[in-house]
Amino acid sequence: MAKATESVAAATGNRYYGAKGVGAIGAFFGNYVNFTGRSSRREYWWWTLWYALLSLIALVGLGAAIVMSAVDWTHLDNLSELTGKSLIPIFILLGIYLLFALAIVIPGLSLTIRRFRDAGVPWWVYVILLAIEAFAGIVYGGDSNTATFISAAVGITCFVIEVLPSKNSPE
Repeated sequence: MAKATESVAAATGNRYYGAKGVGAIGAFFGNYVNFTGRSSRREYWWWTLWYALLSLIALVGLGAAIVMSAVDWTHLDNLSELTGKSLIPIFILLGIYLLFALAIVIPGLSLTIRRFRDAGVPWWVYVILLAIEAFAGIVYGGDSNTATFISAAVGITCFVIEVLPSKNSPE
């Protein structure tokens, strides 16, 4: 994994600043709780690509397990013959994915906060956006159109900030 030069690492507070390709995975976990410093667009979007690919693989695996379980169920004469054996792969895949999702919550937050900072937006703006989204979900209910609209607006705002170029790029 390529590390940033000492001068870039010192200027950004991130020894993996600008990581790309597979190195973005190492940078993501190498900066697990680094809520200071900055992260480049390249580092952020490479991780996002890897996360999307890993999620797609997990989704396909889960879909295959569900289809295989459904095929098993078609051979049943009645529901009393159903055993948990055909559900085990589904629960195992769900468990693995949930553990992975739990493991990336903190580094995901830290990466987003570093990306906001790199784009010249204070970190607390992200916290306020999350609070607005949570408040809307509580006040309007998670299924309401208003909460959905506010959630979409927050998502679009975060996306726009994340694609902003680096402010005073050290590279």
